[in-house]
Amino acid sequence: RRELRAGYIDYVKRRSFILGAGSGASGILWICGMLTMYVAHDPTSGAIHKLVRGGYYDVFRAAFLICFWQLMFGVLQFTWRRAGIDFNTALGTPRACCYTSSLTVAYSSLIGVIFLFVLFIMELLSPGFFPTPSRVIPLFALIFPVALLLWPSDRPPMFFFTAPGDAAFRRFLTVEAFFVLASPFSKVTFLRTFIADILCSMPKLLIDITTSVCLYGATCEAEFKGHLGAFLGAFPFCVRLAQSLRAARDAALEGGEEASASQKKNILNAAKYSASILLVAVSFAKSKTTTGDAEFEWLSRAWLILSVGCTLANFTWDVVNDWNLGGLRVDSLDKIAKEASRARAAELAPSQVSRPGSSASLALSTWLGQHPVGRAFPLWVYIGAVPLNALLRFGWAIYVSPNQKVVAEHTVLLLAAAELTRRAVWALLRIEWENSKRIAIVVGQAVPPTLQPVQEGSVEVEVNTTYHYN
Repeated sequence: RRELRAGYIDYVKRRSFILGAGSGASGILWICGMLTMYVAHDPTSGAIHKLVRGGYYDVFRAAFLICFWQLMFGVLQFTWRRAGIDFNTALGTPRACCYTSSLTVAYSSLIGVIFLFVLFIMELLSPGFFPTPSRVIPLFALIFPVALLLWPSDRPPMFFFTAPGDAAFRRFLTVEAFFVLASPFSKVTFLRTFIADILCSMPKLLIDITTSVCLYGATCEAEFKGHLGAFLGAFPFCVRLAQSLRAARDAALEGGEEASASQKKNILNAAKYSASILLVAVSFAKSKTTTGDAEFEWLSRAWLILSVGCTLANFTWDVVNDWNLGGLRVDSLDKIAKEASRARAAELAPSQVSRPGSSASLALSTWLGQHPVGRAFPLWVYIGAVPLNALLRFGWAIYVSPNQKVVAEHTVLLLAAAELTRRAVWALLRIEWENSKRIAIVVGQAVPPTLQPVQEGSVEVEVNTTYHYN
């Protein structure tokens, strides 16, 4: 037993070292890469500006975004696990994968992409530095993170940690992604809608991958690339629209009061995504007009109205439906303040009780730290997520609009990182709420449960509904 305990402690230390070293190195590399990509758009940056002129900026941007979301997903798994959320059951994924494996994928991918990025920059600064033609380096940078995800064995190259079943987990997600693309002909599940929602935050990634194909493969005319970019910008919303309509149809065939409510919700969701598709279409049409043309000025006003309307609708849907923050049940701040005052009066000497501010600050920290009934996170997480979601939503309409001229092109990578960060916050609370609903169903209640007495015959039985697991 002592040997087993020592081995387990060594295993935990190794995982902690991997997480700490990998997170620090990945964060620094990501920031350095972002700054270099930003500077490359300046014509006075010298040889580095060839990164933009040659069309390779879009290739590296796609690689960076893939690595960034891999990192976000690993952090999400870590947070869910620490909060006691059974995310595998909520998503319907195999239990083989652990957050250390997911973060290892992100670390290895980002390190490889940054290495190739630096190699390409050195080739631009000193032509002939790399024996192979320099244009293949960005292509390798884009292929590398995808190859790690599709690697057939549990331990791909450059992995310093793996777990049995990692390859099966990656294959499972790949198959599910194909089912998502087959909407509405495939069955709608929570995992497939979750994947499609993530794709709605990645239209620029799809466009950049297409640009890379045109750069290295087929010859694409500028007009064709513009039309294809508009289609890919709207494609994720088309997938979610198809899923919502399929789910509404299935609910109508099922019948019943609960199915009727589900049908109405999916119809509203379909309307929301239809508006997003219209936003992309209006943005594309606006990009084809001449600046200052009075005849098409209405397109600019229509784009602005759709941007504000879609942003508000999506924000409201996130908070009310996906997170169910309107249903949070907590003790009031006034009640906690009174309890804190009584507690301090009982503990402190009479001369100390009257000190101002002590009870108020204790009550506020206690109120923010309490867990709403049936939820996994403390109250301050939900309160902080709302303004953060609203703040990061500001750039959403610009980010999803193809050929937009509102901001400079070199800021799109920053907007993409901000949107993926917002999506990670959304996913954190979306899975938490889905897990809470599942627990409520398990204990036979329609709402997240409380600790309350239940009558069973003539005997009063106390049911503990705590769902944190070891």
